[in-house]
This record gives sequence, structure tokens and C-alpha cells, in this order.
Amino acid sequence: FDENDVHAIEELTAGVRGMEIDEERLSMLTSFVSGKPSEERSQWLKQQVYLAFGQFLLSCAILDLDACPMEGFSPEMLDELMGLKARGLTSVVLGLVGNHAEGDFNHPSRAPKVRFPKEQIVTEIR
Repeated sequence: FDENDVHAIEELTAGVRGMEIDEERLSMLTSFVSGKPSEERSQWLKQQVYLAFGQFLLSCAILDLDACPMEGFSPEMLDELMGLKARGLTSVVLGLVGNHAEGDFNHPSRAPKVRFPKEQIVTEIR
């Protein structure tokens, strides 16, 4: 992700909205991206993926689809298997989507979700 990507996004945004590119915004975003070392930029992009992935999971729930985020996989192995590196891509998170089997032993109707009480995990700061 570099200055060219920033420009492409701003160009698309301007086109969709029927307006000129906001040069001040473009300059700010370009400076933000170019001012980060490659590794820091990569970490920032991964965090952006998680923001979008949260919306994906929410959309699945709205559509009454079961979805499960997964980590604990080897991105290098998955990238190799899927041919992602050749396309300039890398895996960050996996998401499984579908419908549970009728006899799913782990369905909440058979095995209620176990959660700590909110008071035990949420700290309110005033």
C-alpha cells in the first residue's frame, strides 16, 4: 500500500461522488502513508482488515448466516497454497461462513454460550 493506492482510492471516491479530488485530503493521506516505514504500514493495513472483517461478520449475522473468524493459521503456508504472494496479497484472517448442521452439538440451542459477566470484563472509565 503506497501513495499510488491512496491516489486511486481518492480518484474513485471523487468519481463516485461526482466531485473533484480533494487535493488537501489527498496530500494529508499521502503524507500519512509515506511517513510510515513499510513494517508499520503493513501492521496498520492489517488493522484496517479487522475493521472491515467486523462489518463482514455483522453482515453475516444480519443475513442469518453462521460465521466464524479464525486465526492460528500460518499466513505463509496459506499464501503459498492460494497463490496470494504472486498477486501481491497476503492473508490476515480467515472467515468461515455457512449454515450449521441440524445436529450441531455446539449450537447455542444445545450448548449455551459461556461468557464472563460484563462487570468482570468491562472497565468503565469516567
